[in-house]
Amino acid sequence: ILAFPNARPGGLGEMFKQGGRPWYMWAAIVAAILLIMGLAGPYHLLICGMTAAVCLVLALWVRSVLGGLTG
Repeated sequence: ILAFPNARPGGLGEMFKQGGRPWYMWAAIVAAILLIMGLAGPYHLLICGMTAAVCLVLALWVRSVLGGLTG
């Protein structure tokens, strides 16, 4: 959410951008990787990585269609 523009000003996504910091995203990614590896193993990390890639492609598509992400 922090890496993409909002679809419209004052929307729900604006709240996330105001309260978020770039390092929050990296901290969440590292925490997720550690938890997945510790609890489920490398196979599940691969599945989660593929899912994240699909979400990134979807976010890029939404940005191209709407001009930004919505809340």
